[in-house]
Amino acid sequence: KNAFNGVGQNGSNFTLNILYTKSFDSNIWGTGSTSTYAITRFYVAPNKQYTTFACSKDIDFTESGLKAYIASGYDGSNHTVSLTEVSSAQAGEGIVIKAPSFDGTKYYLNSTTASSDGTNLLKGVTADTNINATEGSNTNFILVNQTFNKLTGAGTLANGKAYLQLPTAAARAKSLGITTEGDVTGIINIDLDEEGDSMIYDLNGRRISENATKGIYVKNGKKVIIK
Repeated sequence: KNAFNGVGQNGSNFTLNILYTKSFDSNIWGTGSTSTYAITRFYVAPNKQYTTFACSKDIDFTESGLKAYIASGYDGSNHTVSLTEVSSAQAGEGIVIKAPSFDGTKYYLNSTTASSDGTNLLKGVTADTNINATEGSNTNFILVNQTFNKLTGAGTLANGKAYLQLPTAAARAKSLGITTEGDVTGIINIDLDEEGDSMIYDLNGRRISENATKGIYVKNGKKVIIK
């Protein structure tokens, strides 16, 4: 027979212990025996389409209904972070997840044994962690909607979240757009540290010539309309 032996919940993680009892007719099989198995699952309930995530265990996204990404690269010319889809994540690894619904719906993740997917510019935290604007020769960014914004001071990043870390010498922009394997996910907010940047960008963050056609562009960190 099977019986629930208890459910423990801690933040976005929970462990479900199922008591599985094997028993036999003692007249035929002798003394019965009991075995207990622990099944570990986790859930996330995003309130935004894109959010960061980290877990203290290796996790599998395959059957979760979510899309999961690592930050595999940075394009300094277009000020964009490249996201590459992955099916699993190692313990403590920073991840960006995309949810089809972000109204409190719970998405369940299974524990697994994960391996590295290569370079990942995201840093996960599995406890509330104080994050500074810079760490050594690196600058830190946090994800707000679909844009990574440069930190301007110290703050606390909540358990189960992640931040982006880039070399300060390369991180000129105050905010960075994100692309998923070549496709721009949203409007990129180009906001450069240096004043007087006269370059013109389209809404995908690409530099264009001075002879721009009609449309909406970004110049000096502001949207401009060319008629």
